[in-house]
Amino acid sequence: MKNPLLIIIFICSSLYANAQKQDALAVVSVLKIDVANTVQVDEDFAIELVEVLSDSRCPKNVQCIQAGEAIIVVNIYKNGKVESQEKLTIYPTTIKENILQLLSTKLTQTTALNLLPYPTGIVKNELSNYCLELTVLQ
Repeated sequence: MKNPLLIIIFICSSLYANAQKQDALAVVSVLKIDVANTVQVDEDFAIELVEVLSDSRCPKNVQCIQAGEAIIVVNIYKNGKVESQEKLTIYPTTIKENILQLLSTKLTQTTALNLLPYPTGIVKNELSNYCLELTVLQ
């Protein structure tokens, strides 16, 4: 009689303890980095959009043979110092995995990036009006 009672008490206490645990939910942040600005991603890691070298992405509502690409330069900061300057090529239809890894740390994971504004074909975007948009999980 004592054994089933102990088993029931043990099961109930285990269920109660597990009900008290809260899973850590990932926080999703969208960071926008303007040209010549630096954004802190976490306490040790920051990214600066230095410049947009070119943007040959196919404009909206235009049928193109090739999707095109945008080439940007970013500075990667670790512990407040420039660790590297990288030239990144952004394609409108795919994201290269090595770029996402380069923009991630042990504490954060970059899951998407986008260069705004997207070309419309009507007005040519000034290079100073661009911003790099990162989606980051923390």
